[in-house]
Amino acid sequence: MSGLSEVPRSMPGRPLRRQEFSDSLFERALARFGGWQMSLTPGQRASDLIEIRDAGGVVVHRTDGAPLGSDEADVFTWVLARWARGGLSEDGVLKTTLYEIVKAMNGERRLGGRDYDAVAKAINNLYRASITVSDFSEGGMPQSGDASPSLFSDRRLIVQIDYGEHLRKLRAGEDVAAQLVGGMRDETLVIHVAPWLVKRLREENRRVWMDFAVQRKLGAGMGKRLYVYVEAYPGFEPVPDREHLEQALIELTDLVYAELGARCKERWDNRKAVRRGLARLLEIDPNYVGGEDGEDGEDGSELFVGQGGSPDLLRVVRRRRTATLPLAA
Repeated sequence: MSGLSEVPRSMPGRPLRRQEFSDSLFERALARFGGWQMSLTPGQRASDLIEIRDAGGVVVHRTDGAPLGSDEADVFTWVLARWARGGLSEDGVLKTTLYEIVKAMNGERRLGGRDYDAVAKAINNLYRASITVSDFSEGGMPQSGDASPSLFSDRRLIVQIDYGEHLRKLRAGEDVAAQLVGGMRDETLVIHVAPWLVKRLREENRRVWMDFAVQRKLGAGMGKRLYVYVEAYPGFEPVPDREHLEQALIELTDLVYAELGARCKERWDNRKAVRRGLARLLEIDPNYVGGEDGEDGEDGSELFVGQGGSPDLLRVVRRRRTATLPLAA
C-alpha cells in the first residue's frame, strides 16, 4: 500500500494497539482540539458554538456552525483511516457508501433507520462545522510550559460531499422508507477531506492510529475524550525499573481541563469528571494501567491534586508500544 510502508507491522501475539493500520486515525493536533464535545453527560445538549480561551483571554479553540460530538469523532476518524489506508491520496477523496460507514459504527447489530439518521447527521455536521485551530510545537501538541500559540487558522474538516438521493433525503430530514434503506448499500458517497488536513496527515508524525473497537466501546463521555487526548500525547517516557510500562505526566491547567471538556466552575468538579473518565478508560482498554494493577500499587494512572497553587497532575501509565499482550483465549 503506497505511502504507508513506514507504519510498523504487527508483532507476534496480540499487538499493542496503534502500531499498525486500524479503523481509526486522528491528526495529532485535532486530538487535542478543544472543540470536540465527546464528554457530554446524559441530558446535556451539544452546542453549535464552543470557544475555549487561554489565561490571557485569547480564543485558542473554536467550533462554529455545527456540534462535533462523539458520533462525529467516530465517523471522522473512520473516514480518515479508510482514506489513509487507500494510499494517502493528495486529493483527499474517499469513495465509500453510507451503508459501509453505518455498518462500521454498529458492527454485527441489525441496522435500522435511526442508525442511518445518526451517521447522516454526523457527516452533515462534519461538513458544516468551522473550526479555529492553532499550531504548537511537537507536531501540534504542547509540552507543559509551552507558550500560547501565535498562529491561528479558521478551517473546515470536510470540504465537499457527493451523494445520492437516499442520503439527500436523510440530510434534509425527510423520511426514508424502510424498504429503501437497503438501497444504500450500493449508493456511492464521496467525501473530500480538507486540503490542509491532507497535507498534515501525509506527515508520519502527525498520524495517530487508534483502536476503533475501544473507541466505540467507550461511547460518549469523558472516558472517550481522555482516550483520544492521551493516545495522541507525545510525552510518554519509560517508567523507571518497569521496562514494560511507559508514562506521561500531564499538567491539568484550566486550559487542559477545558480541552478535555471539563468546564465546571469549581475545580473539584472537573477533577471528578476526569477521574470518572480515567476509571472508564481503565475498564475498557487493558493497555492502560491503574494503581491496583501495578506491582507495588504505585505504578498506575492517577490524578494528583495540585498543592500551593500548582496545577493538578494527571499521570497516565500504559504498557509500552513495543510490548505484546498474550493472545486472547
